[in-house]
Amino acid sequence: MDPRRILADGLGDFFNSGLFSGVGSMGVWRQKFTRMRALLEVSYASEEEKAAFAASLQSAIADAPDNELSAEERRALSDTVATVFDGNPRPIAADVAPRAQFLRHVRL
Repeated sequence: MDPRRILADGLGDFFNSGLFSGVGSMGVWRQKFTRMRALLEVSYASEEEKAAFAASLQSAIADAPDNELSAEERRALSDTVATVFDGNPRPIAADVAPRAQFLRHVRL
């Protein structure tokens, strides 16, 4: 399992469509994070590896500068990652559209 490949494959069209510097609705982000989890599963990643991957996403969200993510965007992304990776539903603001720049802070 190559976590960098999982991240890149999970994001796919973000890099090709200009969304990397643009925005994605929370529905789009949920799809992307769900894809990443599915790619981890088909790569036979252990539960520890999945948790480490999710933690890397959470760290990137938390560490992104305030000019890249608002508090509301940060919370929505964090809750979406947590929901996708642990299966516990959380209320998520649907009206925010975070930019993808926080992904530059993912350390795998």
